[in-house]
Amino acid sequence: MCVDRNRNRIGAFCLITLAFLVCISCTKPIKSAPEATVVQVSKIESQGFQPVLSLEGELEAISRHELSFLVPGKLISLLVKEGDKVKKGQLLASLESSDYQEALAIAEAKLAEANDQYQRLSNMYASGSLPEADLNKIKSLRNEAEANYNLYKNKKSYTELKAALNGSISKIWARQGMTVDQGQPVLTLLNTDELVAKVGVPEKSIDFIQVGEEAMILIPSLGDTLMGKVNLINPAASRLTRTFEVEVTFPQNERIKDGMLCEVRLQELLPQSEILIPLGLVHADGDGIQYVFLAEKGVAKRRRVLLGKLVENQVVVEKGLSPGDLLILNPAIDLLDGMPVTF
Repeated sequence: MCVDRNRNRIGAFCLITLAFLVCISCTKPIKSAPEATVVQVSKIESQGFQPVLSLEGELEAISRHELSFLVPGKLISLLVKEGDKVKKGQLLASLESSDYQEALAIAEAKLAEANDQYQRLSNMYASGSLPEADLNKIKSLRNEAEANYNLYKNKKSYTELKAALNGSISKIWARQGMTVDQGQPVLTLLNTDELVAKVGVPEKSIDFIQVGEEAMILIPSLGDTLMGKVNLINPAASRLTRTFEVEVTFPQNERIKDGMLCEVRLQELLPQSEILIPLGLVHADGDGIQYVFLAEKGVAKRRRVLLGKLVENQVVVEKGLSPGDLLILNPAIDLLDGMPVTF
C-alpha cells in the first residue's frame, strides 16, 4: 500500500511539473509600448519678407571731371597741387599764349580795317554812288574778319584752364614745361560737395530694387553707419561683372572721402510670400539630402525639403513644406522617422 501511494504521489508531481513547463513555453512576453517623445512644434505659414542684400562698394564723387585744354601748347603755369580745394572759375593752369596773342592782334587789325571800309562804302551806297553788289562784297569780308577775330580770341582764352565747379584736385597728369595736346588730360577735379555709394547688384536681385528706397551704408574705416536712398539704377549690366551699378546718396560730412570702401545694405522688395524656417532645423543625410521633422498623427515624419536663399538666420523653403504642416522645433538627436511624439 505504501508503495502504491508513493507511486501515485510521484506521478501527480510529474504531471503538475509538466503542465507548468507547457504553460511557460506557450506564454509570450508582453512588450510595453514605447513612450512618446515630447516635442515643440510650430505651424508652417507663408509670410511676406524683405531679405537684406549686403553688397561691397565704394564711395565716389558724384561728378568727376578730367580737365584739358581745347588747344595744344606748352604748359607754362601749374597753380595747384593734388588735394587742393578750388572754387568755380579759379585759374588752375595756363599755356604759352604768345602765338595766339599775336594771331589775335593781326585778326583784330584786319577786323578794324574791314569795319572802316564797310563804314565808308555804306555812306557811298546811301548817297547812290555805290552799287549794292559792292556793298554786299565788303559786308561779307567784314563778317569773315569778325569770325576770324572771334576764333583767335577764343583760342587765346583756351590757353587758360579754370575750375568748372567747386571741388578738389585729385590728380595732376601733366608737368610744368611739357607740351600738351588738345584734349589731353591735365587735371582731375572732383565735386567733393556730394559723394555717392556705388555698388553692383546681381541680375537676380535687380528687379527687386527701386529708386527712392532706403539703404544702410556702413563705412568700416570710420566706424560710421549712415542712412541713404537709392538715387540711380543703371539700366545696363556690366559686361565684366554681370551686375547693375546702383548709386546711393547720403548726408555728407568732412570725414567721408572719395574712394573709401563701404558696405551697402538694401532690402529686396519681393512680390510674394514665402515659407521660412530656422536654418538650424534643417538636417542632411549621408547623401546630402536635406530634410526636417514634422509631427503627423502622433509620430515624427521626416520630410525632404528644397531650400532657397538665406534670410539672416532663416532659409526659404521652395519645396517640401505646405502651410499648416507642424514643424518640430526641438528634434532629439536620436529622433527617427515614425517615432511617437507628443506636444
